[in-house]
Amino acid sequence: MSLIAAITAVMTTGCFMGPLLDNRSPFDDPSNASRSEIAEAVALIQDALDETAAVDPAWRAVAEYGSDNCEGACNLHVQVSIVPDDTGALTAIERPDLVDNGFTRYAVPQEVLEAALVAAVPAAEQQKVDVYVVPGLGDPNGSVDPLADLSSAVEGLFADDENATAFAVDFGEGSEGWVRAFTRTHSDVLAAMGLS
Repeated sequence: MSLIAAITAVMTTGCFMGPLLDNRSPFDDPSNASRSEIAEAVALIQDALDETAAVDPAWRAVAEYGSDNCEGACNLHVQVSIVPDDTGALTAIERPDLVDNGFTRYAVPQEVLEAALVAAVPAAEQQKVDVYVVPGLGDPNGSVDPLADLSSAVEGLFADDENATAFAVDFGEGSEGWVRAFTRTHSDVLAAMGLS
């Protein structure tokens, strides 16, 4: 069998074709979420997030498509960005431990992060997709480009949970903070977070 025939045979097997047909990296796990599953989940998670808007109207949570890069899109997930929506009602913070990227940073209140997680995680779990909650960039307001900072909120909720398996967190020096809920492969993630 020629080398070309062997490569063609391997490339047309299920382990490569599923991701390729879904416009994902051939290195993505075929059992990972598909683009259509993510699109369906984004709409449902956004609906759940919209119900939390009253927690603090100076902030909003936006669900959108997210992916990692493994020589192409892989590990597709729903990304929830927490975005400063009314900078007039917020106080800017200084983060000398982070590179100055020209954005004005605003600390996300712990209750805003908690409300987003309580809304998004069960919906993501129901859809069997992972959900990542990350800092978002708000709309420019004059010379201000507002950027959310989740670090203190993540630390307030999860300071003792750095070794969890159903979710992962990042906070503290050098981090703007994030939470990743592995709701595709785990159940009762909200309870594991201590938020149910």
